[in-house]
Amino acid sequence: MPGSVLVGPTTHDYGYDDLYQLISASGTYQDRRDWQYRYRLSFDFDEIGNILTKDQASYRFVPDGSGGWREDHAIREQTYRSVYQYTGPQPHAPRHIDEHLVAESMPWPRVMSYDASGNQTGWVYRDATRRTTEWNEENRVSRVSQNGQELSRVLYDGEGERRVHLHRSRSADRVFPLARFGCTLRDAR
Repeated sequence: MPGSVLVGPTTHDYGYDDLYQLISASGTYQDRRDWQYRYRLSFDFDEIGNILTKDQASYRFVPDGSGGWREDHAIREQTYRSVYQYTGPQPHAPRHIDEHLVAESMPWPRVMSYDASGNQTGWVYRDATRRTTEWNEENRVSRVSQNGQELSRVLYDGEGERRVHLHRSRSADRVFPLARFGCTLRDAR
């Protein structure tokens, strides 16, 4: 469903700890009678607020024949467990994230890198996929590349406000004129 906008009944539940950190979420989406999607998400934090683990699971459910629902299958690319390690000089910057994917016997490493200002300069995933983030002199994201291919470029006005976001996808280039929106780039997770 990449690029699709789904419209239908949804439910979401959120749980927070005493520090107002999100520790759990779950929800259901259904726009047809013959299937629904459900997800659950949980986080564990250390004493200074760093994420230690993230558990995420997404499933497709189908009618069970008696008015209820039964799990049909896990959605592989949305079901995983991440374990974060903070071993560098910045106490809130994970250096290594092990991603345990459903139906795979060993974790896949994501090795993170940062500049002296603490900006994330990129990561290497599965020893193959390389994401690079470039920052301007004012510590604002200017360009994101993956395996040498530019994914995104961001332009700012004279006052430092983000005004244009060029995002390249497999199918087309997209330009997003921005008023005051943030920029979030993620892979399939």
